[in-house]
Amino acid sequence: MAYSKMTFLPVDNGNMVLIKLNDSNKTTILYDMYIREKACDENDDSYDVLGYLKNNLNKDEEGRLFVDVFILSHHDDDHIRGFQNHFHTGDIKEYIKDSDKIYIKEIWGSSRFFKRADKYNTLEANAKAFNTEMKRRYKLHKDNKVIQEEGNRIIILGESEDDKTDHVQDIVYKIGDTIKKLNNKDISSKIEIELLGPIEQQDGEAEDLYKRKNRGSVVLQLNIKEGNYTNQILLTGDSGADVLEYMHEIYPLSSFEYDILQAPHHCSKYSMYNQIGQGENKICELSETAFEILSQAKTGAKIIASCREFGNETPPHNEAKEKYEEIVEISNFLYTAGHKKKGKVEPIELEFTQEGHKEPVGLTKSKTAAATIGSAGEARGHG
Repeated sequence: MAYSKMTFLPVDNGNMVLIKLNDSNKTTILYDMYIREKACDENDDSYDVLGYLKNNLNKDEEGRLFVDVFILSHHDDDHIRGFQNHFHTGDIKEYIKDSDKIYIKEIWGSSRFFKRADKYNTLEANAKAFNTEMKRRYKLHKDNKVIQEEGNRIIILGESEDDKTDHVQDIVYKIGDTIKKLNNKDISSKIEIELLGPIEQQDGEAEDLYKRKNRGSVVLQLNIKEGNYTNQILLTGDSGADVLEYMHEIYPLSSFEYDILQAPHHCSKYSMYNQIGQGENKICELSETAFEILSQAKTGAKIIASCREFGNETPPHNEAKEKYEEIVEISNFLYTAGHKKKGKVEPIELEFTQEGHKEPVGLTKSKTAAATIGSAGEARGHG
């Protein structure tokens, strides 16, 4: 049978994850994007993420490529690059058929899209284009007071700090809510999504730290069902240790259990370490609280980092990789730049079965795991 599948695309220190569900609608979810110009260049050896995306999306009755839901974790360029060039914006009725652009049936983003660019919230062209499209769809819904047609739909993740979301509650999910509808269809028999963040500003939290783009990362626990088993995936965007510490006080640890964890912030150590002191006296100290959240691995769980090779440029940090390997062992820590077939980088693909997750036979593990892996097609049940 065809299982639901999740693909982590190799985009260096960016993020791009495609989820294809095996429900009757064959629902597709794109979580972030990082489509660089060189990834579309036939003379460049970077992996063609746009080609992969187009080959794995469905077409509508008019032959147009679409994704059912696009979710933006936050507004950094390495999570939204390519939006302007490769995705349709504006009313779906204005779609230019020969453009070959992908259209988004329902777009999800945090309420931070209302915020203007400033020194804490610098926005590049693609992030601005995303915000413009969110505002267009928001206004369309606000003016008409009904769920719009596919291609004009919007979901706002978290209430705004002013009154902008007060009168559009049917397209708003509060932080802590369980999301059961995707593209206005209830498919909770296949997937439910726990919206864990971005949490509101906390008591004593400095204004400049709260306003950072990474602080506004959308945090999700996906629950993908197959038979009697629920595969849990924890997505944390670029959350830092401070955010995880705050969340530890708000939610039970069960909210962070996972079969698959996408390591926050491209395997940055600052998602589990705090910086103490200033200047030459500055040191990094492990946050036991943040590490506890990241340690809620179920039996056989994998941790996957979307990052470049480990080296002098950081992130990724070896300190973080070593701590993740303590949680799931070396064989179950993967990173996108190190996942290769015949020496070439390939996406990390996982299928979700009634016995847990498995990798389709044929792809190698990361370099760090190659010496210790078992058979590639084995399902990992977690009970």
